[in-house]
Amino acid sequence: MEEEDLDFPQKFIGTYKGTAQENYLDTKSGTQKDTAYTNVLVTIGRNPEVDSQVYVTVELPTGRIQNYIKVDVIGSQLSFLMTGRGCGCMSSLEATLQGSVLTMSLYEHNSILADSRMELRVTKQ
Repeated sequence: MEEEDLDFPQKFIGTYKGTAQENYLDTKSGTQKDTAYTNVLVTIGRNPEVDSQVYVTVELPTGRIQNYIKVDVIGSQLSFLMTGRGCGCMSSLEATLQGSVLTMSLYEHNSILADSRMELRVTKQ
């Protein structure tokens, strides 16, 4: 089956492996830490509730796991945004697929605790 014959979410489904660069700021102490990761695992599957959406799981080699549910698929891009007014929280995911390479930006913000930005480049396995 040709790639253009697939529905948009289907071309994202699978396991990816690659690298990530994180910029982390502890907002309480003001401490900033930059970390490079190898062997980052990203799993993308179809959302069982909404056919046009996927879920994304990012697993860092440290064991830290980040889950994104109800991620929108727009052509060759993934998009997710969640905000919480009570905690001053925001979580976002933006990703683009070119061939078998997925470039992803993650942003996690909690006004009380931390601010994390991560850039990933992973290849479909």
